[in-house]
Amino acid sequence: MDILLEDENKEKLIKKAKTIYKGLKRGVIHKGHFGKIVYELPDDYDLQLDINDDAFIKLGDNKSDNAVRFYFVIY
Repeated sequence: MDILLEDENKEKLIKKAKTIYKGLKRGVIHKGHFGKIVYELPDDYDLQLDINDDAFIKLGDNKSDNAVRFYFVIY
């Protein structure tokens, strides 16, 4: 029974981490007088749980299409 509950908790944690990632996918780092710096996270990512059941997301893997993108938007 404990194994079933443990798997259910891990699934909830994974779902929560994916929801947070979607919420942080695009954002503004800094706003200034002439524009703002915007970031965009990639669609492909690797979600992992460590031994303490903490979720972390890996990006990049030396692929240019799987990197965080930064833009300067002029007002």
